[in-house]
Amino acid sequence: ADDAVTAAKIASGVLENPNVVINGGFDVWQRGTSFTSLSYYQDYADRWMGDAHNSGSNTISRQSGTASEPFYRFLRFQRDSGQTGTGMRRIGTVWESQDTRFIGGQEVTLSWYMRKGANWSPATDTVTSGIFTGTANNESMSNGLGAAWTGYANQSQSNTITTSWVRFTHTVTLSATAMQVGINFVTPASVGTAGAADSWDISGIKLELGGVATPFMNKGFGQELAACQRYFQLPGNWQAHSDGSTATAFKIMHSFPVPMRASPTIGTTGTPTCVKMNANAAGPTTISVVPTANANGFNGNSFTTMATGAGSAAATNTPYVGIGGFTADAEL
Repeated sequence: ADDAVTAAKIASGVLENPNVVINGGFDVWQRGTSFTSLSYYQDYADRWMGDAHNSGSNTISRQSGTASEPFYRFLRFQRDSGQTGTGMRRIGTVWESQDTRFIGGQEVTLSWYMRKGANWSPATDTVTSGIFTGTANNESMSNGLGAAWTGYANQSQSNTITTSWVRFTHTVTLSATAMQVGINFVTPASVGTAGAADSWDISGIKLELGGVATPFMNKGFGQELAACQRYFQLPGNWQAHSDGSTATAFKIMHSFPVPMRASPTIGTTGTPTCVKMNANAAGPTTISVVPTANANGFNGNSFTTMATGAGSAAATNTPYVGIGGFTADAEL
């Protein structure tokens, strides 16, 4: 079960199967490219969640691969040098029921590339992979990683990692009653004080039908980004228009480039700012209350109170334009 093209694979018609995993090459990191472990169930790269079992002092970051590897990026989970927290470290992801119900009762193969750092401290080199299922629809990622799904069942496997990239495979037959599927990877508890490379790296993750691990191939950044934006987006250019009688009440309009899984929760990155579209108008104006949105974008159905920024006075019945400043989250 490797990347070689063999006569057996050609005869079977299996050279490369569709990959259920979204962002299995860790190309998309809309929330940022480096994170510090803080608590349970943090979002890292898009569609991936993890933690150090409530231990701090770990850095989870995007790294670049080399030409000899079948992926462009990989995720590194590193215990910061000099730290003494020893929590197990894990990452995982889950999928919507509509995207995985068809593999219920089927044989599937999980494959991935992994290696450890030069100062790996756990007492064992064994990493546990898990393919887990639930019997309800569209339960949360955190509940899946926390073994709290309805009808939760997990099929695990022990894997021995080294300081070189190794491709691992894990084949199981899923329950016929499975309505939702997820995967996770858990490393053992650390020991002592962390060195400079008390870390592990992972990428090239693939889940497919059948008992053979076919080659991992990146889907392309644009395709992966669009798939991720169903769950999380950073809305770009948007427009606003102030009320005819209340200068600080605005309707904001923006169509998401990809319809989201559900009406998202809108947050901010810093302070969203917009300027008047009049050529000679001063600016900027800053948002104090976020707009509402549905799965297709900011719907403009409710007014958004805005605060006046330095050098600008909000005006009634005035068009504004803004760039960024919002987050839209519809994750499981």
